[in-house]
Amino acid sequence: MKFKLGKRFINVFASDDPHAPLVIINIFMGEGEKLYQELSKKPHGKFSLCCIGGLDWGDDMSPLDQKALLKDSSSCSAGARDYLDELCSYLIPEVKKRCTLEPAFLVLCGYSLGGLFALWSLYQTDLFKRAGSFSGSLWFPDFLPFIKTHTLKAVPDRIYLSLGDREKLNSQALIATVEQNTLDTLHFYKTAGINCAFEFNQGGHDLNCDWRCARGILALTAKNPPIFKKINKIIVKQGNLYTTYRRSQRRLK
Repeated sequence: MKFKLGKRFINVFASDDPHAPLVIINIFMGEGEKLYQELSKKPHGKFSLCCIGGLDWGDDMSPLDQKALLKDSSSCSAGARDYLDELCSYLIPEVKKRCTLEPAFLVLCGYSLGGLFALWSLYQTDLFKRAGSFSGSLWFPDFLPFIKTHTLKAVPDRIYLSLGDREKLNSQALIATVEQNTLDTLHFYKTAGINCAFEFNQGGHDLNCDWRCARGILALTAKNPPIFKKINKIIVKQGNLYTTYRRSQRRLK
């Protein structure tokens, strides 16, 4: 079901079970059909998918101001708080009403800045029980200190993180910190006792985006996803995160 709410474009792929979990993903472009096709390739439990577009990506997804790092890129202004208020108080209630959904719980996820937004949102509201950051922009300055010094509104059931194994090979020194920041985020959450899993994907930031999103959504919605079970048994050492999790991913294939 497609419709427009204000300036936002909404595309909902509703489950036949109105109580199935509702996955909300903010998308940079497109209407979510390619992502839904990727999800349909694998057997999975019931959930509804809500894709939200029509976003001012660098504003709506960013909790912090950040000047443009590349010649052809845009700067980011801290508009995430306003968008999150819109999402929680208007967009989600309208989606549930129009699609006759009463989901058991909500999942918030996103790619790139959308992944950063999903994690940041957990510190602003307890509405979302699970969250996914797919190739998330965790290189953002001050984000890692933020999660270490602020309190989650509620402990989520699951957090899923992923990253391309070549994303750290970036000419911009700030963006090149994304891998270590992501792994430090993983370590922080797991040390805090949060059910958090991580996967490396092949390639840089813009490779197989829909596939990566689909993989993460399936991990967040599956009843007993192996990645959470197996990775949670690994003892993480602060100085050896990369080696430990590269090995664990190969075992999961």
